[in-house]
Amino acid sequence: MSRQDEDRVGRALDRYLLSKHRTVDDSGLRRRLFEAVRPLFGARRRAEVAEYHYRILDSDRIGAFSQFGGYVYINRGVFDLVANDVELQFVLAREIAHVDAQSCAELVAQDDATDDPDPLARIVRLLAAGLPEEAEFQADTWAYRQMIRLGHSPHQSLGFLRRYLGYEEQRQALEKPDPAAADRAPGLEDHWRTLPPAVDRLEKLRVLREP
Repeated sequence: MSRQDEDRVGRALDRYLLSKHRTVDDSGLRRRLFEAVRPLFGARRRAEVAEYHYRILDSDRIGAFSQFGGYVYINRGVFDLVANDVELQFVLAREIAHVDAQSCAELVAQDDATDDPDPLARIVRLLAAGLPEEAEFQADTWAYRQMIRLGHSPHQSLGFLRRYLGYEEQRQALEKPDPAAADRAPGLEDHWRTLPPAVDRLEKLRVLREP
């Protein structure tokens, strides 16, 4: 996919997503987001993606995702969960890693349903179903190394995942069994369910010794 096509699809998909999901217009949250992401931007590997576009979705679920052309979406619930902006920075770094790796494009390229009458809805369904585990582990690794590069301790750098582990455990304890869940198509609000367990992600990062 050319850069021009990537931008075109990204803009179209962004319009589609914003027609389905409310956003939060909060100058304080946006300031926190931009201050957290600024030190990361220069480390991105795809310098040709010269501009990123950030959307804060009005959802209390804990989640973030990215798509073509540097579009990054983060739920309001992430801001409520994190204890500090280092933890927020880790979440944003993961999405920069996915844009660098063109994870969304890879996901679409590997899908066989090329004759879908609604290609934008198809991409959303693929994103909701989740990326391969290895892509998520690689994003964690890049994010962790950026945290270390910026001078954060290993303990600080793993802070979000420790907190997210508690979130996972709480959600699982509170949720009631839903027999119809298996037959229901996943939505982006449940994207967190597709991630590898936080305990596994923490274990993989704890073995890293050098940034």
